[in-house]
Amino acid sequence: MKRTILIAITVMALVFGLVAYASGLDDKKTVTVTANVPNVFSLTLSNPASVGFTVIDPDADTSGSNLITVILKSNKKVNLTYTMTDFAGGPTNTPTIPMDKMSFKFSTSTTATALPAGTLNGSVDRGNNSYDTSFSFKPGLEYEEGTYTGSMIYTATQL
Repeated sequence: MKRTILIAITVMALVFGLVAYASGLDDKKTVTVTANVPNVFSLTLSNPASVGFTVIDPDADTSGSNLITVILKSNKKVNLTYTMTDFAGGPTNTPTIPMDKMSFKFSTSTTATALPAGTLNGSVDRGNNSYDTSFSFKPGLEYEEGTYTGSMIYTATQL
């Protein structure tokens, strides 16, 4: 009986010794992976980047295919604003046409009379975002015939 107990203890010592030896064979190495993500930011106007009204009925809204697509690409939130100028040009000594004679619709917003400056669509989420802006123009009868030019300047700022 003593011999059986001695053999059992020896076998257990060998088994636990082998397990301990086997677990001692583990070896771990760590690899550090670094990725530098650059700042991504662009503002593009397309479709084309200008609007032309060819035949205008001064007493009626003139619109049509006057569409600008504003494309924002950013990996941060963006604030999109605009600034507008009055329409200058026409014959000599003709007053400028105020910007409020033009209306625009930005993406899914309602048509708004143009204001000198404002924010479009609030804070824009990161990613690829595109917004359509359509324009209409109703100068009225108080301006002479001629070519008048104004500007709408979009400014995108990463937050």
